[in-house]
Amino acid sequence: MRLRRFSPMVRDVASDWLATVRVSERVRENYEAYLRNWVLPELGDVRVSSLSAGHVERLMLLMDRCGRRPQTVRHVFNVVSMLSKWAMREGLLERSPLEHVKPPRVGTAQVTIPDEVDVRRLLVAATGWPGRPTGWMHVFLTAAVETGARRGELLALQWEDVRGDVITIRSSVTLLKGGPVLKGTKTDRPRRLAAPVSVESMLTLPRRGRFVFGGPKGQLRAPNAVSFEYVKLCRSIGVKARLHDLRHFNATVLISSGVDVRTVAQRLGHSRPSTTLDVYSHWLPSADAKAAAVIGRTLLG
Repeated sequence: MRLRRFSPMVRDVASDWLATVRVSERVRENYEAYLRNWVLPELGDVRVSSLSAGHVERLMLLMDRCGRRPQTVRHVFNVVSMLSKWAMREGLLERSPLEHVKPPRVGTAQVTIPDEVDVRRLLVAATGWPGRPTGWMHVFLTAAVETGARRGELLALQWEDVRGDVITIRSSVTLLKGGPVLKGTKTDRPRRLAAPVSVESMLTLPRRGRFVFGGPKGQLRAPNAVSFEYVKLCRSIGVKARLHDLRHFNATVLISSGVDVRTVAQRLGHSRPSTTLDVYSHWLPSADAKAAAVIGRTLLG
């Protein structure tokens, strides 16, 4: 491959690459943040043709010393990788500097499951929270526990998505610089969930717009604002559980109760049952033991 005679700086190449990459607005903002906070301060003034494995390794080491999570380090590594590949296609770089750099290792995230007592305490404490008679937080947490839906998916729920005892998840909410906006779900496919308890609770909420969990003026609620309220709720009663942990609670209860993995995956919005198996494999033995007991009773009378 013939390289261009003039080699621009990494910061200029990063700007050109970012202008051509086709991703969602949220992902683009993440790329911009990784470049602004880490890549450009350390590598911005390096000529792209001189970019080496040493440069990247020192950046990774700096992030590690600053206490950044392995997942964040890996994200930055991936951004540098995409940037390098684009530079190679444009004739600015002969070989990727990451060829001899070992990607940061990211361990499997530890799944934390709140117990049934804590979940009940949360639901009781959420009634009327945060000091308003509507009790939207109680209804929101009820839906989270019963459906296992993601935070953004519940916030995007519209009244037309509630029919009988079933809700249909069609979209999600993400937060951009300009505020919360609707986007597609992770699988880009709608899913119908039987949720009789949640629907009954939703029908008690005042309708201020098209969104079931809309704000006081009917607007989309920002996901981080809901999480902020949730954290305050947890602290007020001494419960340690992330909002996303309610999704894990739902999944493990279903699996432990003997619901087949394909159905659990469909309810959670996983694209493949294998994803569900990867995340919740630790809870499958109890379901397996129950299945063996059923067969044993059948064989032994």
